[in-house]
Amino acid sequence: MPVKDFGRAKQRLAAALCPDVRWGLVEAMFKDVMGAVRGAGLVGQTVVVTGEASVAALARQFGAAVLPEPEGFDVNEILDRVVAGLGPGEDEAVLILAADLPLVTPDEILALVAAVPEGPGVVVGRNLEGEGTNALVRRPPLAIPAAFGPGSFGRYLAAAMARNLPVRVLDLPGVALDIDTPQDLERLKAIGRDCQTLRYIRAQGL
Repeated sequence: MPVKDFGRAKQRLAAALCPDVRWGLVEAMFKDVMGAVRGAGLVGQTVVVTGEASVAALARQFGAAVLPEPEGFDVNEILDRVVAGLGPGEDEAVLILAADLPLVTPDEILALVAAVPEGPGVVVGRNLEGEGTNALVRRPPLAIPAAFGPGSFGRYLAAAMARNLPVRVLDLPGVALDIDTPQDLERLKAIGRDCQTLRYIRAQGL
């Protein structure tokens, strides 16, 4: 799980939220996601990649390992370097999960893992708009390059097809809703399902 430092995160919310409130929002979402990961009880290691000490401290509270974010690389280069450095076997699968999914559930995380083919293959958890990716499972761990960002869903499909890898696409409500804009906050409030993030934004009067 890659996590930006709280001060740099969610710049698209800068016009609507002051830095301190954005910080609190990102922290609440991270807690929601880490709680879901822990609740899924997967066999394996949870690794958070961050350059922010406060993020690292929170991650360790949830039992995750922490790796420093290398400088001079974009997030996709970082993810692939970190996965390679962990040294997983070719028969293992690695799940990359966004840290801004307040409604993700343990069952959804288990569904992502259960969808992995027996042999090589890719599982993509789409975002709400259907063009981005909020979760990616790869077997082997570097089956296709990380390509997160706008339009990543199409890039993942193309990369898998180029390598003749099966792809399974999951549209899971909690995985789909990442919080990037004021409209996303309104969606979260409209759904109304209890989570730390919703409690936080209500406490802020948002």
